Amino acid sequence: RNFHIGRMDWWQVLNDTFEWQPDFSAQDWVAHSFQGIHGEELIEVAVQFDEYQARWIREQHWPESYDIEELDGGRLILRFSTGGLDGVMRWVMQYGRHAKVLSPLELQAQVAEEHRQAWMQYEK
Repeated sequence: RNFHIGRMDWWQVLNDTFEWQPDFSAQDWVAHSFQGIHGEELIEVAVQFDEYQARWIREQHWPESYDIEELDGGRLILRFSTGGLDGVMRWVMQYGRHAKVLSPLELQAQVAEEHRQAWMQYEK
């Protein structure tokens, strides 16, 4: 579980202990998370970025497990596996029309619905 210090009201030292798992790999744990979100099963994500946004995506330091596929016209597709989609939708939304979710379809539908609802705010 991840904790944000800004949301903590109080803390307390406990006597709880944990047992080290010798097969745990921090590198694998980071490679299959997205913004600290983990889940039981890995989900394959593919997001296409237009030539405008692709420049900044290329400059990011992505985990080794992430893949960038270069497309014509300066566009690219970023592919990665994650254990959860919770943070991915918010991340994609920040790029607006410059990002298009290719997979999974569930994420594509969520982003499309979020864009639709945002558009409706301006139609009233």
